[in-house]
Amino acid sequence: MPSTPRATTYGICEWYAHSFVNLDRQRRSELAAKALQHLGETSRTRQDQRVNIPCPFKVGVCNKKGGICSLRPYGATGDGGATAGADEFVTICPNRFLEGNTIFDSISRTVLRGRDYKVIGQIPFLKRQSAAPTDDDAEGVGRIDNIVVRVPAPPNEPLQWCAVELQAVYFSGEKMEHMFRHVGGLGSGSYSGNGIPFPDRRRGPDWRSSGVKRLMPQLQIKVPEIVRWGKRLVVVTDRAWYQNNVGAAQTVSDISNSDVVWLIVDYVEDGDAIKLQTHDTRFLKLTDTVMALTGGRPTTQAEFEAKIRRRAEL
Repeated sequence: MPSTPRATTYGICEWYAHSFVNLDRQRRSELAAKALQHLGETSRTRQDQRVNIPCPFKVGVCNKKGGICSLRPYGATGDGGATAGADEFVTICPNRFLEGNTIFDSISRTVLRGRDYKVIGQIPFLKRQSAAPTDDDAEGVGRIDNIVVRVPAPPNEPLQWCAVELQAVYFSGEKMEHMFRHVGGLGSGSYSGNGIPFPDRRRGPDWRSSGVKRLMPQLQIKVPEIVRWGKRLVVVTDRAWYQNNVGAAQTVSDISNSDVVWLIVDYVEDGDAIKLQTHDTRFLKLTDTVMALTGGRPTTQAEFEAKIRRRAEL
């Protein structure tokens, strides 16, 4: 049974690149049918039976099962409908960051101090210790999402480049299948009104899994080596993710004193579309980043033992 709706909860913001609040009932039903088919695809699904919906943010088709690009909070109206919150857009699919090369333009200017660049994707960073030395990319274990390299690059001069990690958030909660049937009017008890449907069940961003469990180990492995080479790693994320994971971290004033460059983006509603824009760039040391992701600095021994005494009533 669906859980009791909360006053505010997260729902779809962009669905196959369409602004959800601007979809009419018929279009929601069409996209829901495609999303359900998309969810059911496997590696054995025939090519001509796949949902090949073009992704406007990258070259190729959407590879995010169900097609959700981003989330936003919704408030309940009491009749099964919803009002959309305007202050928080949460990126679910990393490809959403690729709109119009906006992030790479900003990275090239901020980190490489130039305007001409090339973007290379998915370069292996680690190699298995048990493998014989090889240049074969198949031996790569742990990849960097993108490399931005300044051009031209004369053959006898050092390359000017930086590494880029795209950090979206994981979407947690009950099965997406239920949500698609609900918002598409495809089942008993699903929303059949003409307004915006309120999310049927509890779902939302899993900040901790995407921060501590996914990103932090990546940074701890990659950043020390990249900084040792005299380069920088740029993490691209949205304003909501940064505020919920790193917002209280101490920053430094100049890139030369940093280990990690954070490029923070946000989204604005422009008519029927939602557009990505750069919001801020912040420079952090790796230690301060890790402290923020883990939730704070360790307590002192005296403070910790004082808590033990209180709990043990000593």
